[in-house]
Amino acid sequence: MEPSEGKYNFTTTDRWIEWAVRVAKVPVAAGPLVDLRPHCVPEWLYIWENDYETLRELVHDHIQQIVTRYRRTVTRWTVCSGLHVNSNFKLSFEQIMDLTRICVLVVKKLHPAAKLQVEIAQPWGEYHAEVKRSIPPLMYAEAIVQSGLAVDSLGLRIQMGQPASGQSTRDLMSLSALIDRYAQLEKPLAISALGVPSIMPQAIEGRDGGVWRSPWSETAQADWLARAATICLAKPSVQSVCWQELADGSTRAEMTGGGLVTAAGVAKLAAPRLALVRKSLRENKPLGAAATDLGA
Repeated sequence: MEPSEGKYNFTTTDRWIEWAVRVAKVPVAAGPLVDLRPHCVPEWLYIWENDYETLRELVHDHIQQIVTRYRRTVTRWTVCSGLHVNSNFKLSFEQIMDLTRICVLVVKKLHPAAKLQVEIAQPWGEYHAEVKRSIPPLMYAEAIVQSGLAVDSLGLRIQMGQPASGQSTRDLMSLSALIDRYAQLEKPLAISALGVPSIMPQAIEGRDGGVWRSPWSETAQADWLARAATICLAKPSVQSVCWQELADGSTRAEMTGGGLVTAAGVAKLAAPRLALVRKSLRENKPLGAAATDLGA
């Protein structure tokens, strides 16, 4: 949003929000407002990576600019994402929690009616074995809840099948158990990024993301989507489920082949399977049928 310091580029976001409000007439959820992963941070911000007080002020001003511009159209904000992973900027525990608190308090002050969400990245927490200055994800979530911040829900990013930190493939029982652990915090949960690839990714430095029942393909992606979404939606603690990416081809895509639509605009097998899960939920039909309907 701010490719050059002090110079914002609202063009693309304005077009999407205008379409959502005027054409699609659907509620708008926006964010994360603050995400310090490498592909989310403009180059100029690294000048201040060792000056926390300045970084703090820049975060405050950034949130103020974005929320003030879009508060009349956005109903839910993801105020920050993955700060606990702390793999890019060298922040202390206290600084991570302070940034989280600033994100929540500033948005709440500027947009009191909005619902606020903090996003938990890599919720299984493998990164903590490599990044000692990080905070384990469940500990971070507990700290947010115990601090009494006005957070309406916790978002979980559940991505698998990639040769990347925190994205190794796990069985669906592990997924169910993970959601149950976070549900014990007694905060509503949102699966804010559910996703697996539709093609087998190349291994990176000897690491691969694993497979689920068979090598990743459009069919495997569709089957996994239906079953994983069904498990998530069956949990009383889960408010919503969102697939990670609409279409392939973006230069900022987090996962090769991770969209519901090809770069050429052709729907993959996963798209109608997700639609079937959604239809079953709306019509109050058993979700299990949507998960096993291979003809969808």
